[in-house]
Parts: sequence; structure tokens; C-alpha cells
Amino acid sequence: MLQGLEELLSRFDSNIDIDVTPSSKSVLQLEKKLETKLDVMIKKLELIERAISSTRYNSQARPRKQAHPYQQPQVELLALPAQNLAPRLGLTPSSLATERENKSDKEFISWTRNRDPRGIVGEWNAKDRLYHPIK
Repeated sequence: MLQGLEELLSRFDSNIDIDVTPSSKSVLQLEKKLETKLDVMIKKLELIERAISSTRYNSQARPRKQAHPYQQPQVELLALPAQNLAPRLGLTPSSLATERENKSDKEFISWTRNRDPRGIVGEWNAKDRLYHPIK
């Protein structure tokens, strides 16, 4: 039985005809395919290299963006009535009016700047009866 298997294997091996010499047709076809794929890869790498180079060049010409992209832009502050400014300062509107009346304009501005969590200054305008932020 072992002898039968050996004969079968020898016939099978002898039927396979693979020519791997450098000049063989299959090796030449494989080389051609590899060259084509390499050419495609080289072209793609050149495109990537150009894109990177142009990005570096263009990024130097543009102004840099904010360091914190999630930072919201500044909002212009509007004048506030006493009932809106007082809670920011931890006061009632009537106690805010008392403080304003007992302090000079400069003292009141400094006082509101120090009490407000965002440092928004409330300068009183008697005409419109609103507290205006000072820039």
C-alpha cells in the first residue's frame, strides 16, 4: 500500500510543470504586474507628498486659529436693569440702589467690578435707568 502511494505521488509531482527561471513566461508576467502596481503606488505617494507640502506652505500664510477651538466668541454686553444686575452681585435691587447712592461713581464702578463674577462693571445711567457695562 505504501508503494502505491509513492507511485501516485510521483505521478502527481511529475505532472506539475512550473518553470521558475528568470526568463520564464509566468515570472515575466508577475514582474510586469508588480511594476504596474509599484508605478501606481509611486504616483499616489507623490500626490500625498505634494498635498503635505502645499498644506505646510499654505498653513504658514494663514493666521493661526484660536488655541481653544471650543471657546465661544465675545458677546457684546447690554445695559442691565437693577433687577438683572443685583442678583449677579448677590444683592437685591433696592440694596444695589443704596450702594450706588452711598458711593461715588468711581467707587461704585470699582465695587461692582470686584463683586461681579465676570467683572462686568455697572455704570448707572439716570436717563434710561440702566446699568451699562464699561469697556
